[in-house]
Formats: sequence, structure tokens, C-alpha cells
Amino acid sequence: MANCVLLLEYDGSRYNGWQSQHRINGESSSDGNEISNRMPAKHYRPISSVKVGIQDVIQNAVSHLFQERIRIYSPSRTDAGVHAYGMTCQFTIPKSYQIQSHNHIQRLIVKGINSRLPNDIAVIQARMMEIDFDITKTIGKTYCYQICTGGIRPVFGREQMMHVGEELDIERMQNVANLFVGKKLDYASFSVISKQQNKAEFNTFCTLHSIRVEKCSQQSDSSRDSRRTSVSIVICGDRFLHKMVRILVGFLIDIGK
Repeated sequence: MANCVLLLEYDGSRYNGWQSQHRINGESSSDGNEISNRMPAKHYRPISSVKVGIQDVIQNAVSHLFQERIRIYSPSRTDAGVHAYGMTCQFTIPKSYQIQSHNHIQRLIVKGINSRLPNDIAVIQARMMEIDFDITKTIGKTYCYQICTGGIRPVFGREQMMHVGEELDIERMQNVANLFVGKKLDYASFSVISKQQNKAEFNTFCTLHSIRVEKCSQQSDSSRDSRRTSVSIVICGDRFLHKMVRILVGFLIDIGK
């Protein structure tokens, strides 16, 4: 037996975040595993309907490929509408499959899963790992927000960026962002804690390793006089709370206005 780690990229516009939203006969599963274990293998097929979790789509594609019920684990999750350029997840290769060449089976897994995925999700790489490898023990995560500023909202690429109708003070934003870096701070006020979670027991402390606020001016078209400014906010940390990055970016945008 061996673990397989997948490197993914996806456009999250059509999906209700990463976490499984799968429902069967009125039941739901927080991670899609308990219910999927009760599903016969014939039910595993690519999911193309909107507002499902991306985990559902990957889990069904992998299970359909191996013709067995497969659990998918990930070190993180993304909210609804969030895209990923380097999301990772892990599953265990079934015992019935003999692995003679890691390079060969890695290529087959990438090709096989991608043939069962919609065109807004792709497996970039597959890597075989030891059976005791645990992808949930991550050491860090990085989020990037792309912002278009100026009076004209973008048409192309609008699903991958947000529009702010005025210029932002990048220097002021960076100076404030630096106050968060390198310290273990309580981010309860920068998160949304569900009613099911006990606020007194829930760990709301995180450490941000870096925050970069960068500006890049681009001419939209040589025949046009209008200019748009692209601003990126890149945040790297050991862990993030629910909607923490979204709220923190909104805070920095308010600082920059």
C-alpha cells in the first residue's frame, strides 16, 4: 500500500467551496467520507452540477478510476468561489493494485483522474508517498488576492479578481500589514466562528509569516486611454481561520482607501 498526493488547480466559481456537500436521502457528511463509504461503486462518477464541493468531484473521480470507495484528505479547504493554483489532497492506493513503478502509476493517475473531471478542475501532478505520510500535518499555506482598481471594472479575468473603484494607497496598506507579521496573534475578530464551535475552546491564534502588497500598472489596450491598476495581496501563514483571509484583505483595502 502507498499514499498518493495530488496537486490540483481549479476555478472555484461554480462550486460551494472545497468541503464535501454530498447528500444522500437527506443525509449529509461534513467531509464526504461517511456517506461515500455506504455508496456502491457504481454510483461513483464525475459530478458536473453546480454548488457541490470540489472534494465531492475529486473523490468521485478517484473512486471511479479505481472502482473502489476512496477517501480523500486535504490539509485545508477553500470557501465558495475561491480558486486554487496549488491545492493538495491525499488518498491511499487500494491494496488490490500492485505498484511496480511509481513514475508509471503517477502518470496513469494524472491522466485517469483528469479524464473524469470537468474542465474547471485539473490534477497537475501525482506523487507516491510512504504509507505513514500525513498531508494534514502541513507547515504553511499561502493565499493571494488579485484586485483591479480604477473606474472601469474588468471584463476578462473578472472571476479571478475583485474590483475596487478607486486607487489604493499601497504603502499604507503594507505598513499596516507588517504589524501582523511574525507574531502569534488572536484572529477571532478576523474570522467567522460557527455556532457549533465553542469560542472558549476553539484555537483562534495564528502566525502570519509574510504579507506582501504589490502594485502593477497595466495598459489594458494600446488603443485605449484608460489604465487599470492591478494590486495583489499575498498572505502566508501557518494556519487560517474560517474567512480570515477574506476579512483581513477587506480590512487592508479599507486602510488603503
